[in-house]
Amino acid sequence: MQEAIQALGTDYVTVSFVEYTSSSYSQQRQDGEFALVVGGWGPDYADPFNNLASIMTDGTMNSANSMSVGSSHWDYAKFDEMVEAADQMTDLQERYTAFANIEAWLNENAYYIPLYQSGGTYIVTSINEFTRPYAPTGIDEYKWKGIVGLDHAVTAEEHEQFREEYEAGRQAAYEEAQQYNS
Repeated sequence: MQEAIQALGTDYVTVSFVEYTSSSYSQQRQDGEFALVVGGWGPDYADPFNNLASIMTDGTMNSANSMSVGSSHWDYAKFDEMVEAADQMTDLQERYTAFANIEAWLNENAYYIPLYQSGGTYIVTSINEFTRPYAPTGIDEYKWKGIVGLDHAVTAEEHEQFREEYEAGRQAAYEEAQQYNS
C-alpha cells in the first residue's frame, strides 16, 4: 500500500507505517497523532445515510469538534449539507441517486479511499448454505435458526440443487410480492 500511494508522487504524500499495541493505539488516537487510519465498520441498517452520517462533522467515526474521540477530525460543511439534503428525500430513486453522487464526490476528492471489500472462499460444510439467514446489514451471520444441517459434507451436485431451489423460491416470493405492489 505504501508503494502504491507514493507512486502518486512524494511531493505531498509521505507514508510511514507504524504498528501499535491495542493499549498504545487508543492513546495515540486520543492524542490525534495520525494522519490516516484504516478502519472497518458495518452499517446497522440498509440505507446510504447510515454509512455517510458516520463521517459527517458530528458523525460516530469522525469528531471534528473533539480531539479525544473518533478516527478523524474532518469538518466540511458542504458534505454535511449534501448528506442532510439527501436524507430528506423520500423518493427512493432520487434519494439513492443523491447518495451515489455524494459517494462519488467523496472518492473524487479522496476523503476516503476504498481499500478492499471482504469476500468469500470455498468451504467444506455439512450445512445447506441456502438456508442460512442473510441480510446485508446487522448480525444475521450469528443466527442459526432455520439452518438445515446434513449428516455428510455437501457435494457440488447437492450445492447446485440447493442453489436452484433457493433461486426458484426467491423468484416465487418476488412474483407474489409484486401482486401486492400493483
